[in-house]
Amino acid sequence: MSSPTRRHDRNLIYYSNSSVTTTEKFIEMEGFQGPRPDMDEAFWASVVKRWSDACDSVVSLKQELKKAKVESYKHQEQLHALKVREETLLRERNRLQEESEEYRDRSLTLLKEKEAFVLSQTRPLAPALVGTRVPGEITLNKLREAEEGLEKAKHEFGKLKDQSSKLSEQNRAMREEIGSLQQAKEATEENNRILTEENIRAATELTDSRLECNMWTERLQELRSQTQESKVAFEAQHRELSGEIERLRQLASQRDVITGQFALQSKEILTLRAAAAADKEEINTFRVQLTSTREKLMEASDKNKTLLDNFTRLNEKLRDPAFTHPPSQPLHNPSSIPPKEEQSPVELDSQGGVSTYRRTGSRIFIRPPTSPSTSNKAFTNKATPSQSTMQTLSTCATPSFIPDARQRSLAELVHYIPDFDREDCRFRRAVLACAIGGNIQSLIVRVTHSATEIAKARNISTYLCPALDLNPWCPTSPGQHGYIFVGLGQEHNTFQEPQAGLHVFVGQSRSRSRPKEYQYLGVYTAVRVASLSAEEWHTLSREVAYGYASMTKDKNKDARSVEEILAAYDTGQLSAPCVRLQCTDFDENLYTALVAAQTEPLPARQSRAVGKRRREDREEHHPRPRRAARSRSPYEPGDESGF
Repeated sequence: MSSPTRRHDRNLIYYSNSSVTTTEKFIEMEGFQGPRPDMDEAFWASVVKRWSDACDSVVSLKQELKKAKVESYKHQEQLHALKVREETLLRERNRLQEESEEYRDRSLTLLKEKEAFVLSQTRPLAPALVGTRVPGEITLNKLREAEEGLEKAKHEFGKLKDQSSKLSEQNRAMREEIGSLQQAKEATEENNRILTEENIRAATELTDSRLECNMWTERLQELRSQTQESKVAFEAQHRELSGEIERLRQLASQRDVITGQFALQSKEILTLRAAAAADKEEINTFRVQLTSTREKLMEASDKNKTLLDNFTRLNEKLRDPAFTHPPSQPLHNPSSIPPKEEQSPVELDSQGGVSTYRRTGSRIFIRPPTSPSTSNKAFTNKATPSQSTMQTLSTCATPSFIPDARQRSLAELVHYIPDFDREDCRFRRAVLACAIGGNIQSLIVRVTHSATEIAKARNISTYLCPALDLNPWCPTSPGQHGYIFVGLGQEHNTFQEPQAGLHVFVGQSRSRSRPKEYQYLGVYTAVRVASLSAEEWHTLSREVAYGYASMTKDKNKDARSVEEILAAYDTGQLSAPCVRLQCTDFDENLYTALVAAQTEPLPARQSRAVGKRRREDREEHHPRPRRAARSRSPYEPGDESGF
């Protein structure tokens, strides 16, 4: 016990004496160069804390080492006592064995002596009894004495035998005790070995802790020296700051003057704020008035459209000879021709190369001839749709009812009222593709690689062309907000984040004799919102629902039939994705450029849709019936539906 302890103490003394050199090597390996003077107090606090933690760990390790030494000494004392007890028991066992053997020999000797005595007493009597025939009483007495002697000898022999068995039992018990003591000795030796290993490990940890403690002590000394240097520098800075403070005190006298000026400026600012608040209220009032005026203008425009339709139909009827000259009347019946005074509300005028009809204060623009000399002058106004466009006004699809929750969400947005006379600004997809770029089929049209000069000038990289037949919640006039159902197939992750600056063209319902045309609505911000619930889905018409289910089958590559997909939408297993469109601007320059481009002949574009576009151009002037064997729903993709 004492020799390993002294050896560990010598190792600790050696490690403590060489701690300085080891610490220097550790600092060199770690590349420690000491803290800079500009380090904050948190660094110093962390260094002191780590040093104190290391000191505490050294103290705790010393205490644990002391406890281990005490326990080792106790175990060694117990082992020594067990060894002494074992030696005593061994000596006692040997002594008992010797006494048992001696007692057994003595008992056998006594027994033999008594047997010999009895035989010696009975042998002389036998001849006498036989020869002289001694009386029975003498013989019986001697026999009784001999029997009593035998009984006593047997009794003594039994006692000796009992003592021998007791000694054997004691010997066996002592052997068992010696075995248990041997096991206790082995356990004590094992505990002693474990304690020795723990002692060595604790000594190693104590050495490492002392090394770390010495290292942190040296670091702390260096930090104290650097802190002293920083303190000297701080005192110098303090003296400089004292001079600055003195100068600031000299400037304090000027603060009152500045404060007075600031108070006057504050009063002026409050006055300006009050005026700004009043202006804001006035602007809000004007905005409300403008909204109501816009609604009235829209109503008036709708009425004008109705009158336009009536006028167009009347004009066509007037041009029909069967209507103007019935067979029962002469060809030139004066009664069928109204007088010039009655035709005065509608007269033909020409201004700047644009023919117009003036009727009750409204102006209707008719598509001018495509002359290169007059194409740039004829369309200086904002709204110049073709006459064929006006003939399809009555066939425009009316958006379906938007649920109250969606309407409230749109009502919370900032409403943009464009400074634009609401007219029909419709363009074919071919015109948009030639003027801006992109294809003529997608709803989300990207013009990154096919951007034209107009797209580059207006910074257009993407524009939207939704159709009302599959997007009944889409806005239908400039400035309106609405929703489109986008997010199937490859468009699953589109508009997850708000995307601003998107020009929107909404496609109106397509007649059998005219291709679909798209109305320019303005600049919008698109963002994905919650998908349609089952209740909202049931507000859609069955034609829209069936068309959207068919488009889902095509875009998602769904193996189910259209009826099964429609049933999944009806039960809520599928939900249509929804994107909100918020109007933020109306690009009049783009609209003017598109109107000018519409009057020019379309250049030949080499693309995959050339054949289809030419077929649509032929159908515009020579409509032909569809084949019955290849009839297709108007909601199938590829029909310029905007999807």
